Amino acid sequence: MHLESLANELLLYLFEFFDGIQLLRAFHDLNSRFNHLLYNHYRVYRIDFRSISKYQFDNLCQYCLPSITDQIISLTISDDDETPNLPAIFLSYNFTLDKFTRLQSLSLYSIQSFAQLSQLIYQCHQLPHLTHLRMIDGYNDDRNNDIQFLINSIWSLPKLQHFYLNYHSSTRTWFSKISTTSLSIEKLSIENIACSLRDVSHLFKYTPSLQHLSICIHFNLEDEQIPIVISSIRSLKLTFESSVPVLMNVFQMMPNLNSLELKTMDIYLTGHKWKKILMKYLSHLKIFHLRMYFEFSHRRNVHEQFNKLIDSYRNSFWIQEHQWFIQCDCISFGEYHHGILYTLPYRFDTFVCYDTLESKYTCPNESMYWLYKRVNYFQYMVPKTDTVADSNSLPIQFPDI
Repeated sequence: MHLESLANELLLYLFEFFDGIQLLRAFHDLNSRFNHLLYNHYRVYRIDFRSISKYQFDNLCQYCLPSITDQIISLTISDDDETPNLPAIFLSYNFTLDKFTRLQSLSLYSIQSFAQLSQLIYQCHQLPHLTHLRMIDGYNDDRNNDIQFLINSIWSLPKLQHFYLNYHSSTRTWFSKISTTSLSIEKLSIENIACSLRDVSHLFKYTPSLQHLSICIHFNLEDEQIPIVISSIRSLKLTFESSVPVLMNVFQMMPNLNSLELKTMDIYLTGHKWKKILMKYLSHLKIFHLRMYFEFSHRRNVHEQFNKLIDSYRNSFWIQEHQWFIQCDCISFGEYHHGILYTLPYRFDTFVCYDTLESKYTCPNESMYWLYKRVNYFQYMVPKTDTVADSNSLPIQFPDI
């Protein structure tokens, strides 16, 4: 059977398996029938301009894009090493985002020009269907007034529901001076930007519909008290580097959590202490994923500390009531010993593997607990010593590295 003998409905169905650029490169100008389907009937283009050649980009901008701007629902623009100066070239073709009238999702990668970034965000205000915005690896000049203007402009987008920000930024003013309220943002992810509790409190005041939050909180004073409570938040993904009292302050701000994914540094909590904290502050919690990095006391027997810690997670609260199973790895760094305790199955995207002195777990010995499907990044740490510790061999699999 020839491809052209298929009905239009089947061809349009097959088109959905291609990304927009592949689709246009494969079928554009083959014949008038395919062009008619591409330009008049196919309505869900997803255009990703990462890793595209200059020739292909120019060709698409000249011959294809003008005919499908109102059919693109997702657009990705990048200014990284593979596509240098692409946003400026894109704008030079007189493409403004307000022409993409059905756009639902916009991703901006590595855009270093604040002027370009501001221009693109400003044009987003004319998009009636834009619900998802991602800004990754871009502008970081620490111009505080500009950052505040940009964030307020984003918070003014009328239909925005999901905002993902992943910048390596040293400034702490991203969210401390928001002055525009967003009633539409429900999901917010902030990566690699450290926030204080006061920043988070201020953020809550201007994002009252927030339900899902991913954030990093670092180095706050133990006696810092934040009075605000936001009852709408149901899901929290938290990278935390501070003290236990501050962590409890965080939990008090979000009492209705039913899902918590937590990475901590330099916090040591036994299963008994975690039980008290969770029962007191997060009584609605159903899903709990934990990765706790800590140091064992070098003044006491490490083996005894290790066994006592594991035993504190072997009780009905952890095993029967919630089925929150844990594994703990004991790692030697000379005379110091560190531990990594995490829930199983492992739910984080990065896994650092050490030569462990000892590993123990509370889960049944079933293969499902050793399938680390969420891990995309794997790092193996080689000790500086000549001798390698005897590691417990577990049948762990990483299918999505």
